[in-house]
Parts: sequence; C-alpha cells; structure tokens
Amino acid sequence: MARNIVKVISDRGKLYLTFPCRLSQEVYGVNQKKVSLNMEDSEDRQKVAWAIARGIQSDIDLNRFDSSLERYGVGKAKYKAIPKQFSEEPQLSLLELWDRWVEYKAKSLKVGTLVNYAQARRILAKCATTNALEIRECLLKLTSMHWAKKILGLLSACYKWAIKHGLATNNPYDGMVSDLPKVGYELGTEPNPFTEDEMEDILIAFWDSPRYGRYFNFVKFLFYTGCRPSEAIGLMWIDISFRDNTICFAGSITLPQGKVVVNKGSKTNKSRIFPMNSVLVEFLKKHHLANYDLKSGDAQLVFPAPKGVDVPINYNNFYRRAWDEIVDPMKAGTTPYCCRDTFISLQVAKGVPPAIVAQWCDTSVKMIEKHYLGKSNLKPV
Repeated sequence: MARNIVKVISDRGKLYLTFPCRLSQEVYGVNQKKVSLNMEDSEDRQKVAWAIARGIQSDIDLNRFDSSLERYGVGKAKYKAIPKQFSEEPQLSLLELWDRWVEYKAKSLKVGTLVNYAQARRILAKCATTNALEIRECLLKLTSMHWAKKILGLLSACYKWAIKHGLATNNPYDGMVSDLPKVGYELGTEPNPFTEDEMEDILIAFWDSPRYGRYFNFVKFLFYTGCRPSEAIGLMWIDISFRDNTICFAGSITLPQGKVVVNKGSKTNKSRIFPMNSVLVEFLKKHHLANYDLKSGDAQLVFPAPKGVDVPINYNNFYRRAWDEIVDPMKAGTTPYCCRDTFISLQVAKGVPPAIVAQWCDTSVKMIEKHYLGKSNLKPV
C-alpha cells in the first residue's frame, strides 16, 4: 500500500484519524473509517496525533495492523463525512530541511554567519544517520564541544522554523544543547581590564618589539577607543573624519577558516559615531601621514597587515603570536578584548556616565556592568 494514507483531520475542534478507502472497505465495511482520538485540536495535540498515525501506518506497511486498534489506544467511532484534511509534512531529509532554513534566513544574515552555517553543514554531512541522538554522538566525535553545541542549537532552531511552516511535526533537538557541559564562553568571565600603568607598559613593549612593533598603532587604537578588534581590523580611512573629529564604526572584518569576510554594521547590526578626543586625533593624523597610500585612496584599511595596504590583520594569528609573546608574560590570561575592558573601565572611573560609554562602544549599561567594568580602586567620598 502507498505510504502516508492514515491521516489526521480536525472536525469541530476535535482530532480524528481517517483510514484509506480500500482498507476501510475491506476491514470495516465502510467507505472510509474515521476514529476519534478524544483530543482537542491544538498544535501540540496534532503532533501526538500524527505520531499515532505514523505508528499505525507502519504496522499497515509491515502487515501487522491491529484492526481492533487496541494496540494504538484508539477507541471506536462511526463513519461520518470527511471534512478538510491536514497535509502531513513533506518527508525532507535533514540536510534538505537545513538548506531550506538557511535559504529562508540568508538575506537577514551576515556573510560571516553564512560561512559558519556552511561549515556546520559540512560537519553534519559527515554524519551518516538521521536519528537525533546518533547525530548528537556523531558531532561530539567529529568536532569540538563548542561546535557540537553550536550545531545542535542551530538544528533546534531549524526544526522550530520547520514546525512553524508545516515541514515537521516535532523538534528532536529541543533542549539537547542544555544537556551538554558548558564551554568557556558560557561560563561567564570576570572583566579583566589593565591599569593605566599596565596599558603604558604594553604599548612600550609593542613599540620596542623588533618582530611585532608593526602592531603598535593597532593595539594603541584598541586602548583608545574600546572598539572590538574586528572593527579596528575592518576600519578604513573613509570612516574617519578629521573635519568632525569622529570615527564611524560601520563594519568589521573577520577571517573564519582563513577566508576574509566583510561584515556590514557592528556585532549588533548597527553603525555608530565615535567622538575623538584631541589625543586620538593627533595619534591618527600621525598614523595617516606615515601610512596613507595615495594610490589606494580612502578605501584602504587604517591598520592593514604587514603584507600590504589591502590585506587585513588576521586576528587569530595576532592573538596567538604577537599578543601571547608580548602581553602574556606581563599579565597572563588576557586577550586583545581586554583593551575594550580597559577603555570602558577607565571612562566610567573618570566619571563618564555608563550610558554614554555604552553608546560609544555599542553595548548596554547592563553588559558594561556584567562583562566589561573591572574592579575599581576608587574609594567612596
């Protein structure tokens, strides 16, 4: 017999099963058998109903159908006219469902996010199973805990979308991420700013470094603006106005898997204007005079990699090599993002309202207090 012939219908707010005409006639002597499930019609109950329908259908296909319906916990009901039926979800494979979901979301996603989704798909394609628990185990063997949790979270979001659009009836990945141990970024980190003296020592160390001195201006800019490293990496001279003494942070550059990805807007999909003080203006003017390439014009990177004016800094290489060699011996356990902690902490300590600092740094007062603001040495007056 053809598949998907046991169906779920709704009649006057109640859920019923209907059986194929041939089976109904041969087994029950009616044109079409209709059986009440004693369930109110709701989204959750429809999922249960379809599960029952698929179980019965499986038994029909395997020639072990229980015509009394006792095995399925379903009662008896008289034949009635059949109202409009639900359409059962298309039987899409996991990757087909994934591709539809990504296609649906693509226009609202940043390029870097799409690159990550493509990487997740490549990992999923290596799992030769459709069972959710087996996919979970496969991911844990194939990749890191971070990526396994990331992919499982994406799968849950994918199936949530699929249920909403009638392409699935349940989400086998719902809650699966929370059952796995937390990874580093989920454990929460204490703000870790440098003191002003430590900041000066770090800048001097970069300036004096024969190997990594070329990153001096980049690190100084991070300390002076509190921007994210990816924003500094993607900054162009066209984004800096010496007439208004402002910087427009309107994008960023990341290099996932070594591929240059230009993202429009900030991490929160916004652009923002950062007001420059006199010290920052003087610093950037000197940097401009020494590094500006007339041939490339304003559409060139402010802090390019040593390889050329159009080559962006590879953050991971900078962090693992230059930062670890220069900064780690001075203060272990820090990252370039601690420059952001430092700027925010110093500005608040000097009396700038946290709400203003939040605007400058594209964050919120709550996030400043939780993730950026370091312990102060100030004493109450």
